[in-house]
Amino acid sequence: MGRRHLSTHHHVAFKPNSADQCAASQTRSSSFAPPACFISALALGLVIGGGATAGAPGSCASSVAGVDLTCTGAVNNQAAFTATSAFAVHIGTTTPTVSTAEITRSTDAPGIKINAGNNGGSFTLTNGSSIQVQSGSGSNRHGLVISSTASGSNKTYTVNIDGTIKSADSSGDAVRLEGTNRSIFDVNFGRNANIGGGTGDDAVIVTGARSLLLKNYGILAGGSGQPTSGGEGINVGNGTRIASQGVTIENHGTITGTGNSGIAGGQGITVFGDGDVSIENGRRGEITGATQGIRVEADGDVTITNRGHIEGKSKSGVEVADGDTVKIKNSSSHTIEGATNGVYVHDVEDVNIDNDHGHIVGHNGDGVRIEDIDGDVSVQNRFGFSGWGVARITGSDDGVSITDVEGRASVDNRFGGKIIDTVASAPGDRAAKAVANNDVVASVPNVYAVLSPANAAEDRVIDRDPLVDIANMDAV
Repeated sequence: MGRRHLSTHHHVAFKPNSADQCAASQTRSSSFAPPACFISALALGLVIGGGATAGAPGSCASSVAGVDLTCTGAVNNQAAFTATSAFAVHIGTTTPTVSTAEITRSTDAPGIKINAGNNGGSFTLTNGSSIQVQSGSGSNRHGLVISSTASGSNKTYTVNIDGTIKSADSSGDAVRLEGTNRSIFDVNFGRNANIGGGTGDDAVIVTGARSLLLKNYGILAGGSGQPTSGGEGINVGNGTRIASQGVTIENHGTITGTGNSGIAGGQGITVFGDGDVSIENGRRGEITGATQGIRVEADGDVTITNRGHIEGKSKSGVEVADGDTVKIKNSSSHTIEGATNGVYVHDVEDVNIDNDHGHIVGHNGDGVRIEDIDGDVSVQNRFGFSGWGVARITGSDDGVSITDVEGRASVDNRFGGKIIDTVASAPGDRAAKAVANNDVVASVPNVYAVLSPANAAEDRVIDRDPLVDIANMDAV
C-alpha cells in the first residue's frame, strides 16, 4: 500500500481474367443490351453497401428484451437499455450486413445508457457509427453510460468502440463507466474511434471498478467544457482510489487532456488506483495534458513505459505522487517532457528511472525530480552513443534532483549518457551540489542529491567505472 493518500484505451479491386466470358466481344444491335454478367454501378453500390444508409430512419430493436439490443440507421432519444441477464448491445452491425447507426440525444439523458445491474455483458459501436449528445439543461448529457451494480461474483463488461462518441454539453463525458468492486471493464478503442473533444468534459471516465484493462488505438480527447477543473483524456477514479485488482492502460493512439494552465485536473491520463497501475505508451502513442501528461496515485506498484511522446503543458510530463515500487522506463528519443519537471516522483517507497536510449526534459524545473522516498532510488541513463538526443536528461534547474531518500541512491550515466542543466548557477559553473549529512561533500555536474545520513557512504554515481565516488561523475 502506498504511504500517502493525498487526494482524498479493404479496398479490393477485382480484375476480370482475359478469358472471362464477359470480356468476349459481342455484336451490338441497334438496341444495345448489356451482357448477362453486367452489374450497374447502382446495383453494385447496393450489393456492397447492404443495410441501412447513413442518415436513413432507423430503430433499436431487441430479439429478447433485456438480453440484446441492436441499433441501425438514425435514432433519436433512444430509451435506456435495462439488462435482465448477460447482455449484448450493438450500435451498428457488421454481419450479416454492414449497417451504421447514428444515435442523437437532445434531452437530459445519455445518448445510450445501459443499466447493467448485476449482469455482465458487451457493448459494440462499429466503424462509421456515432453517438452525439446535444447541450442543454440538466447534468446527465453523457455519450455512453454503462452502469453496473455488480455484487457477489465478478461481472465482466467487454466494450469495443470503433466509431464516434461526443457530448456537446459542458458537463457531459463521452464514455462513462460506473461500476463496483465486482465490475471488470475490458475496453478497446479501435483506430477509427474518436471520443470526446468539442465542448464536453472527459473523454473517458471510470468511477468504480474491480479492474480496468483499456487499450486505445484512436483519439481520446477531453473537451473544453470545464476549463477550471479540466477535461481528462482518461480519468480513472475521479479523485477516489478504485480498482483494487489493477489498472492497465495501453496507448497506441492520441490521448489529450484540456483545461487552464496549472489547474488540478486536465491530465492526458489521471489514475487514482487502489492497487497496481501499469501504463504503456507505444511507439506511435501521444499523451498530452494541459497540466501533467500522466499523473498517478496508487496503493500498489506503478509502472510507466514510454516509447512515444508524453508531455505536460503546464506541469510535469509524468508525476507519480504515491505508490509502492515505481518504475518508469523511457526508451523514446521523442521525449517525456514537462513545462516544469520532465519526471516527478515523490512520496513513494522505491523508485527506478530507466532512461537508457531515452530523452527526458524539464523545461522550467528538473529533468528528473525525486523526493521524499522511504526506500531506494536508482536512475539509469546509458547508451547515448546510439544517436543524438538519446540517453539525455535535461533540466533548467538540475538534470537530476534526488532529495530526502531514506535508503540508497544511485545514478548510472555510462556509455555516453548525458545529464544536463541548461541554466548555469554561476558563470562557468553548471554544477549542482551533492549533499550528505547536510554537508556539501562534492560538486557533481548536473546532479543534486540529498542523501540520508545512515546510508551516505553507500550512495554512488556510476560513470565509466563501477562504484566510482559520486564526486567523480562525468555527466556531460
